[in-house]
Amino acid sequence: MSISLEPAPAYFVHVPKTGGISLGRYLEEAYLPWQHVRLNPPRMRVLRLETLGRYRFYHSMHQGRTLLEMTGRNDLVCLTMLREPIERACSQIRYLQRVVRDIPHTFTPEYLEKIAPIV
Repeated sequence: MSISLEPAPAYFVHVPKTGGISLGRYLEEAYLPWQHVRLNPPRMRVLRLETLGRYRFYHSMHQGRTLLEMTGRNDLVCLTMLREPIERACSQIRYLQRVVRDIPHTFTPEYLEKIAPIV
């Protein structure tokens, strides 16, 4: 007798600064390589809409609900991970401070001026 367990089709909504990368990678390992897709900007540039519904696991990188609807599927278990709000906000500010310090050329002068009080 052989028993095979297969994870349910799922859509993981990655909320920034909540540990979503770690959890998303852990969840991806439950699926075969061709069954999961990371919906991040580089991947979205090459992914064809007509093939979006063929995956069993979707790791949505900060895209929210729109891509869930684009899959055309209603059988997906939706998952996310949340974090204590104050801790998450402080983490986001520290992240922004590091990024502005390390790669300031990626921001417009107007944006840098606008966020100057917190960096």
